Order: sequence, then C-alpha cells, then structure tokens
Amino acid sequence: MADPDAELERILTAALSQLNGIRLELPSLEDGRPAPLSPQVWAAESLSPARPKEELQRVRSVELPPPPPLQAPAAEPSPQPAPQVARPQHPGMIAAVLLLATGFGLWWSLRATQTQTVLPLASYDAIAARGPAEWLVSRQRELLLYDASSQPRVLARLLKPLTALFWTDGTLYGIDGGNTLFLWESMEAPAQVFSLDHVPTAIYARPPHVWTLDDRGSLRQFLLARSMTGVFLQPLDRVEVRHWGDFSLADDGTLLLLERSSGQLLGLTRENSVYTVTTRGASYGAGARLLASSHGLWIAQVDAEKTTLVLITKHP
Repeated sequence: MADPDAELERILTAALSQLNGIRLELPSLEDGRPAPLSPQVWAAESLSPARPKEELQRVRSVELPPPPPLQAPAAEPSPQPAPQVARPQHPGMIAAVLLLATGFGLWWSLRATQTQTVLPLASYDAIAARGPAEWLVSRQRELLLYDASSQPRVLARLLKPLTALFWTDGTLYGIDGGNTLFLWESMEAPAQVFSLDHVPTAIYARPPHVWTLDDRGSLRQFLLARSMTGVFLQPLDRVEVRHWGDFSLADDGTLLLLERSSGQLLGLTRENSVYTVTTRGASYGAGARLLASSHGLWIAQVDAEKTTLVLITKHP
C-alpha cells in the first residue's frame, strides 16, 4: 500500500508548481503599493516545492474551527384552541334569579304607579282629575279645587250643579244634567256654552274631539271646530254601547266603561256601529266613578266620611 504521506506530498508539490507559473495582474498605485480593496497576494515562492515537507507539516498543524452546531428547525406554532364560553354551572339557579328579578321589577312598577288619595269629601256631584294630586269637584253650585297641601279653593260659581267633568290639556269640560255642555279654556273667563240634542251622563275629550254618552247607551262623537265667529261642535259619529256610565277610550280604540249600576269595569270593542263587551274587570260597587286623565285611570269611591281615589294600573 502506498505511503499516504508520500502521496499527499506529491499532490502538494504538483499544485505548488502550477501556482508558481501563474502571473497575476493586479491594479497598483504609482509607488507600487496595491490599490485599496485589492486582495493581498503573497509570493508563491513561499510555498516552493523546495520545502514540501515543512509546508505539509504546517498544513497538518492548522486547527480548523469546529463546525457550527446544528440547530433544529423552528417548530411551527401549534394552533391555539378556540376560547371556550363559560357555561353556567347551575342553569336552574340562574333562571330562578332572573325570574325573581323580573318579578321584583314588575312588583316595583306596580307599586310605583299605584297611588291612593283620600279626600275629606263625603258627597259631590261630579269629580275630575286635573293632575296626580289635584282634583276638580263640583258640589252644589261651586267648582272646587282640592289638592294635598291646602283646603279646597273655589274656582268658579255655577248656575246649577254639574253632573260630569273632564279635564285635559288645560281645558275643562262639563255637563249639567240637562242638554248643556260647558267648556272652560280658562278659569278666569266665563265658560262657553253649547246646546245638545240629547242629555248626556258622561263626557270624554281628546282634542279636537269630544264624546258624550247618554243613559240609553248611545255614544256620540263631535269635532270641536273653530272659525272666525267662534267655537262650535260638529257631530261626527254615533255608536251604540248598550251600557252607560263613566268611560274612557284607550289608544287601541277599546272603550273602557265603569257601569253605573253595577260598578263593574268593562272593556268593549267596536264592530261596525256597535260596541260589544269583550272583557269584564273588577267590580268597585254601585256609586263608584271612573276618572280618566292623562296620567291614568282613577276609581273614586265614596263612603260616609271621605272619598277614596285609587289610580288603577290594569284594564279589563
């Protein structure tokens, strides 16, 4: 087998012989120094074949730097699981809490809206709600104002007692038990008087419309019209109700009526030219009165010493 050192020496000697025959033409400055950024070239004679063993020994003694350690490729980030929505551990308990909260809200709403007022009034001819704590009362030939902070005040002197009153939008409507309707747009001015072709027992208004109900159960609607000559009532409609008493009209067209004879609250809906009873509510006793106002419906009940007014929150 050939000596490996001798073989390596032969290969190195041949390579150096070829390098000695190469002539490099490198750019240089005028003084013979190499130009900047030019590669530094060492004479090939320093690796002449005359000293192959020394060169071989020097090559063998060179320590090469260790190769850089292999690095594992960066692992791709694993997908994150989607966030989990927390589920109630006790759905029954949560439902109970929601039900309790709903019930409390309903109870508080009813408690906050139900109002009761007691007036030291054992008798009257007509009564109307002017505000949450103000009441207009017709007694004998006086129109009185009751409130919670003072004694009743006389607002007007009447020619005869009024049997029904209604107040809305700063205007007071009244009827006198005959065929006369009174309209006060200001309590400092005389009332405007209108003669009717019937005898109403109850009155309701939603300007510019006015409704009257007689004791035969006929409901009439009028338009309160104004002209250069004054104000007049223009008949618009007539519907049969077949019940009589104090009444109010709901936003959906339902007629709410407190029947005078029984004191029962009725809900009636219109079919063509007739109102029919569709629901029956509570009974408040004979002599109870229904007071409609912009803030709700009141029930007035009279005993031997006082008048109790309750703001009702449920309709039939």
